Amino acid sequence: MAIYYALSDSHGCTDVLKQALSVVDFSNPDNRLFLLGDYLPHYDGYEGETYFMRATEALKFMKDYCDAHKGQVVALRGNHDDSMLDYADSGMWQIPDALVRWVKKLPLYYETPWQIFVHAGVEEEAGDKWKWATPDDTFVWKYPATTGPFIKDIVAGHVGTHTLADDPDYHQVYWDGESHYFLDGSTEYSGQMPVLAFDTETQTYTTYLATKDGVKNTGTPLQHKS
Repeated sequence: MAIYYALSDSHGCTDVLKQALSVVDFSNPDNRLFLLGDYLPHYDGYEGETYFMRATEALKFMKDYCDAHKGQVVALRGNHDDSMLDYADSGMWQIPDALVRWVKKLPLYYETPWQIFVHAGVEEEAGDKWKWATPDDTFVWKYPATTGPFIKDIVAGHVGTHTLADDPDYHQVYWDGESHYFLDGSTEYSGQMPVLAFDTETQTYTTYLATKDGVKNTGTPLQHKS
């Protein structure tokens, strides 16, 4: 038995992120944490130097956390992280080279027997050929979100759960009732970060919601259906 945890779109909100990470139990060496990308803050609202400082702090925190839990944390790349690489290569972004190299090495998805963890999504019309049919941009930029049944559960971020729930105040995990679990709680604006936990023995999901003040369980287990 193992527990797989997942969270996404921290966007530099380290205070809320630390609370979300407090849910994760690494005492079982088989437990895993999947970070689904977009570690950088949005650029809006920051002056250049202030932004680069915040972006560097956010990436350093994530890299240090992954290094401290080697073998149990899988960090994926999101669209904001991907865009940073384009700017960094052009010399326009003041991000330390070591962090740029770390982001470049981040995979675009991770597959388990039950799930596909990804930032945005995959080419679902390809069915079991999704791995070969999905362009790299789709893994990090797919929009709009796909819902409904698929051959495996898709656990993703990228699209704010409030838009999927059609409720501006909804920032918890959004489950479509079939094969899709979305984890982008618009944390920079809501101050909330959802966490999903999957029990490999019971094959059920449990949801949590973190704020800078703490974290709480937010509902009864969701069933794995794929």
